[in-house]
Amino acid sequence: MANKLGPFVYELAPTEGFSITISAVGTGYAVIAGIDNVALNFANGVPVVITPQMMNGMGSIHTVNARCFFSVGATNNASYTITTADQNGAQLDTMTIPIVTPQPLPYQVLLQVVVGVR
Repeated sequence: MANKLGPFVYELAPTEGFSITISAVGTGYAVIAGIDNVALNFANGVPVVITPQMMNGMGSIHTVNARCFFSVGATNNASYTITTADQNGAQLDTMTIPIVTPQPLPYQVLLQVVVGVR
């Protein structure tokens, strides 16, 4: 079972995976993400599963970087919600990132998830 060390910081066993879901409201969905140097393909509200095979086993540390873009025409209540879950689907963390107004559009926010494999 995933051990939560802090917000969006986890420790996993070598046989464990986890998932990340990124959802957007009030803005065009644009997410560029990857684990270490491997691209991840996100779609609005669809979980992306990080499998043990995507990590380097015991003693490794991995970073998932997700850049979420608020597009031109985004509404004043636009936001991205990021949720992580363990491999059994139990929620680990959730965060909603609201649009900052007045902010010139487009702009981006960066979320990092750090995973250590024990």
